[in-house]
Amino acid sequence: MIEESYPILKNRSFQIETVERILDSLDKKFIILDSPTGSGKTIMSLVIADFLWKKEDLITHIAVRTNEQIKRYLQDSLEKVKTLVKVFPNKRKTCPIFYKSNLSGEEIYCSDCMFRKATYPKERLFKRLRKVNYNFEKLAKIENKKMEKRNDKVRCIYHSFKKIESKIYVSTYPYVFNYYLFDLLSLEGEPDILIMDESHNLLTTLTNPLSLSFRVYLEKGFGKRKEENLLYKFLKEEIAAIGDLLNIPNEDIGIVLSEISNFSDELINFIENLLVKQFRTREINIIIERIKKEIGKKEVIIEREELLDIFDRYSKTFDELIFYWDSYKKTISKMTYKFPKKRWHLNKILKLYLSLKDPDLVWIANGFKIEGFITKFNVIIKSLMDYKNIILMSGSNFTKKDFVTLYKVPSEDVEYIKVDVKFGKKEFNIIPNFSSKYEKRKSKKNIQNLIDNIKFILNNLDGYQLYMFPSAGFMNLIFDQLSEEIKERIFLDDGTKPFNSILKTNKKAIFTYARSRFIEGVELVKDGSSLLKTVVIVGKPYPPPPTASILTNRILKDNKLDYWTFAEIMKDIQIKQVIGRAIRSQNDEVKIFFIDDRYKKSEVIKYFK
Repeated sequence: MIEESYPILKNRSFQIETVERILDSLDKKFIILDSPTGSGKTIMSLVIADFLWKKEDLITHIAVRTNEQIKRYLQDSLEKVKTLVKVFPNKRKTCPIFYKSNLSGEEIYCSDCMFRKATYPKERLFKRLRKVNYNFEKLAKIENKKMEKRNDKVRCIYHSFKKIESKIYVSTYPYVFNYYLFDLLSLEGEPDILIMDESHNLLTTLTNPLSLSFRVYLEKGFGKRKEENLLYKFLKEEIAAIGDLLNIPNEDIGIVLSEISNFSDELINFIENLLVKQFRTREINIIIERIKKEIGKKEVIIEREELLDIFDRYSKTFDELIFYWDSYKKTISKMTYKFPKKRWHLNKILKLYLSLKDPDLVWIANGFKIEGFITKFNVIIKSLMDYKNIILMSGSNFTKKDFVTLYKVPSEDVEYIKVDVKFGKKEFNIIPNFSSKYEKRKSKKNIQNLIDNIKFILNNLDGYQLYMFPSAGFMNLIFDQLSEEIKERIFLDDGTKPFNSILKTNKKAIFTYARSRFIEGVELVKDGSSLLKTVVIVGKPYPPPPTASILTNRILKDNKLDYWTFAEIMKDIQIKQVIGRAIRSQNDEVKIFFIDDRYKKSEVIKYFK
């Protein structure tokens, strides 16, 4: 029956079997699909969602990590599965007013927006999408440019999508885990089924919902206070701009600025002391160098109450600022040609203030960053329980045993489906003359062996190469010891450049590290085939041990896990992920090198079954 309604499945019989198995397993709360990269999980998700809509009148919510993945679902729904989806993309990338700002979706108000009803008819929207290869961010940029030119035909891409009649919702993850955004999505009809794409992110990306860097205030402003405090300088400029637009009396703005000056000094002093605690020095240049190389870097737990106390001392001022900030955004949305700046420091500080009220977040100082982590996995699972069924899809997925162990859900509530089909051609080699063990990383011979291995692979293999190191610090340590001639050929993941920007350079090797954004679902493809021909896995990508990481220690304690159980699960996910970057179609070929004396053939072979 399925193949008759969806002829797209006929070319791959295993997809028919997989879809039918999932539909037959809806008596289970959780269905885990472990299906390799290139097996068509996007198509299968859309077929399942369309079938449940047309046959059962159910609403399916497909959640993905990035806007890039939304584009793929949008294109495949129209061109392959021949169905409609209601898309909920990142607001700030589809709003003609706040395009490319640093505001989160829940911070952009649409109720009073002048463009809320300025939308494209469905067929015209699809026509324009096809023209830009379904890159709806390009359409939003065009609308933003229209505003700059005072064009009176500006359209809102976000609300154009919302007008599409469909019982298949496609969104990014925040629409699952953020209560405001979930309620916003549910106004269109509360979803019954959740299909979570790249579901291994339950253990990675989704455990770190907030990461704020204070580097810009400290690199050139360490120790500066009052008018010289760089945080205060930025906030003063922004608050003055808000006051001008809202016609707030100068006296009131002056009182707010006086309080914010004192607050800025307290907050920056607090963060500086955290840095001193981590690196045992007040010399900012030494701190910068040590952060880059992860020398002496040590996570520090932030006592939530201690940081919250700083904000609470100025709670009246922050309540006023929240009101001013909300009023400013609402006023901007009503004005035809008044443009907000792209990056708001006030927004960052208010986000920290509001997030500190969440008791589920554990706060950690990590270099210049203050990060909030969800260390209790049951908190994440709790967010999913409103759905009737949860289908978890990934090419790097949990086993049933791992999922039950990590999330403490009853085994009888879980169905595990493994797609046993091979895609692409993979060859592997183990190079055992190096070890990434902490106690061996300072050995000159050990490091030189690794450098020699990298040089050999770079000089003897063609195509793009992806190197995954166990950490950013170790990656930078090795990179610094390479010759200038070798460095010129390497695209270094410094956390700022997008993956695909390597195509605009003459570099052929990419250096990245475990748990980085380059490992999480990005692609380097041309005409549907991967450009990556070599993957090099340096060391074993275990998370830091509890003796070296307060975060790991907290995760193990909060979930009653032993380190090696957790570490093996994390390692397997990272290795499958990095291999998956190179296999994007059935015809892709890749050579994979495992460089560490702890790899054994019997262990490695499981990644190729």
